Amino acid sequence: MKRWTTLSADEIAAKSAANRAARTTKAPLCKCGKTCQIDGYIGGHRASCRECNEKHAKQNRESRARIKQERATARPKGKVKSEGEETLAAHLKAHKIGGWEREYRFAPPRRWRADFAFPVYDLLVEVEGGLWIKGRHQTGTGYQADLEKYNAATMLRWRVLRFSTQQVKSGEAVKTISEFLDTCCRPVKGA
Repeated sequence: MKRWTTLSADEIAAKSAANRAARTTKAPLCKCGKTCQIDGYIGGHRASCRECNEKHAKQNRESRARIKQERATARPKGKVKSEGEETLAAHLKAHKIGGWEREYRFAPPRRWRADFAFPVYDLLVEVEGGLWIKGRHQTGTGYQADLEKYNAATMLRWRVLRFSTQQVKSGEAVKTISEFLDTCCRPVKGA
C-alpha cells in the first residue's frame, strides 16, 4: 500500500519544474518527424512544434490567397462571350451586314437574351456552344430552358436561326444569315 506524504513547497516546486522539463525536452515528438521543442506534450498526443505550426499556417494563408486570386481572375464580370459569338460578330462586320445587336433582350420582363438580334427583321440568331463537351445546351435542364426560350420567341413572332460554333467558324452561319436577310426578309419594324 502506497503511503501518502505531505510535500513541502520546495519539493512541489522541484517536481513541477521536473515535470515541465520532461514535457519540453527535445524528443522526436513533432508531427513533422523532426526533433523539435514541444510545449505541453500532454496525454500522449502527438503535437506540432511552434515552428511547424507557423510554417503550416503561412502555407495555408498563401494557399488561400492564391486560390482567391485565381478565382478573381478566372471569372470575368458579366456574360462570357463564346468563341463562336466572337467569330460571328467578326464575320458580320467583315461582310458589312448591319442592323444587329448582341445580347438582345427580346421578351421583357424575362431575362432571356439572344446572342444576336436583327430587330428590324424580327430575327434572332443563337450560337450553340459546347456541343461536343456536354455543355449547358446538352444537359436536360439546359436543353429544356432553351426550348422554352425558343418557343417563347416564336410565339412573339421572332424568327430564330441556330448555329453551332463549327458552322460559324466555317462561314456557313454568316452565309445563311446573309441569304436569309436577302431573300426571306423584308424589314417589318419601323423601316
